Amino acid sequence: MILTVGLGLWTTRLVLKSLGAADFGLYAVLTSVTGFLSSACIASSASVQRHLAVEIGRGNALALKRVFATSVVIHLVAAVVVALAGLFVRMFVISFLNMPAGRSTAAGVAFDMALIAAVAGVAVAPVGALYSARQRMGFDAAFALLMTMGALGVALLLPHLMGDPLQNYARWQIAVQVLVLLLQVVVAGIMFHEARITPGDIDAAHYRPLLALAGWSMLGGLGWMIRMGGGGVLLNLFFGPVVNAGYAIAQQATTYVLNFSNVILRSVQPAMSTLEGRGRPEQFTRLMYATGKLMLLASSIIAIPLIVAPDLVLTVWLGRQPEGAANFMRLVLISVLILQSTVGHETAMIATGRVRVVAAGMFWIMVLPLPLAAASFRALGGPPAVYGLLLVATAAMAAIYYVHAANAQLDESMGRWLRAVPARVLFAVVCGALAASAVAGAVSENLLGIAAVTVSGSVVVIGVAWLGVLGAEERAALREFVSHGR
Repeated sequence: MILTVGLGLWTTRLVLKSLGAADFGLYAVLTSVTGFLSSACIASSASVQRHLAVEIGRGNALALKRVFATSVVIHLVAAVVVALAGLFVRMFVISFLNMPAGRSTAAGVAFDMALIAAVAGVAVAPVGALYSARQRMGFDAAFALLMTMGALGVALLLPHLMGDPLQNYARWQIAVQVLVLLLQVVVAGIMFHEARITPGDIDAAHYRPLLALAGWSMLGGLGWMIRMGGGGVLLNLFFGPVVNAGYAIAQQATTYVLNFSNVILRSVQPAMSTLEGRGRPEQFTRLMYATGKLMLLASSIIAIPLIVAPDLVLTVWLGRQPEGAANFMRLVLISVLILQSTVGHETAMIATGRVRVVAAGMFWIMVLPLPLAAASFRALGGPPAVYGLLLVATAAMAAIYYVHAANAQLDESMGRWLRAVPARVLFAVVCGALAASAVAGAVSENLLGIAAVTVSGSVVVIGVAWLGVLGAEERAALREFVSHGR
């Protein structure tokens, strides 16, 4: 996973250099639009994973195969809907967005390629859910590495191709993504009996439970995508694609942080659903709180150097950083760390099938920054960083709301969560941030400087957490996470 993050950072630098800030920002906002269309459907894979893991826990092979087959049908239909919606939206997007003169043709090609990627992602989402339910994390990491290596290959090839760089990048990028997704499908068919489906495996009785939970999961996924991707569209309309590039860099950094910590989540989600299926409430609750701690700690390991020394990281990473990238990166990552403290409760709500209790409220909190930022930009002439500040404020609101609503369903208390997760982990994170900040002021602007900042922060965070935050079971889980992270 660390290798994947490192290669991804290098890829971003190369792509930004080849495309330039304007086209890089334009591509980011176009993929955000297609992300709107697909995110809700891909988020529904959490429902698929939950049902698969429950059947695995029950040892019901026939039901497992039927759940998977039915979910494939649902997502194939969803992929067709996404494709049709994308073709409709395309007519407006190219003329609606703020872009340099003469870039509409390239933008159209980039949008088409991004739409194909979105449709393919929706269609194969159940396969990814199956890997997670089977807890085959090594394969997840391998496919992520292949995707990153393919993207790096495209970035290295890009300066040597004839024609428009944006169009070339979009076409080659979709080729890599589709090939890796096809490989995931083929490998799943070889490894898992339930992945080798026939029309007779489809069971209409599974449509309703799958769609019921999926609908609320989709709402949560849509809220997150509107929050993050919608910010890119809003910034494009008020400030143009160059500012988009700075925001896109912050989104890239967020992706690396989440991918790093999601090694834990991919292990926990099926395990928690399995415990729910087997009726083990005490283990379930312990795992819920352990997940919140470990997700926040793991995210902070990558996020701390990006927050305390963004100029150092961006200068070495990108050479010349896009406008506003440092401010956006710091604010977006702080908002992400706040939300990571609730992941244990979110996973528990999915495992118990009670997402609907919190989904609607979370959706409105997630999208709240957009109208507030639009009003600030239009009426007050606020700077782009206003959107980042609103992300932080609404993340705090969302965390409190989610945990409060979830506790009412799980028979837990707000006080226990505050003591177990934010209060204890925050101490380790602050210690790590102080150590990283002290080192950042004494190092040179090079890779060794970034390494020194990262290692100092990580060592302090892990050391403090090991001694005073984590219990014996949580320390064992952290050792497993570090093993996967390598």
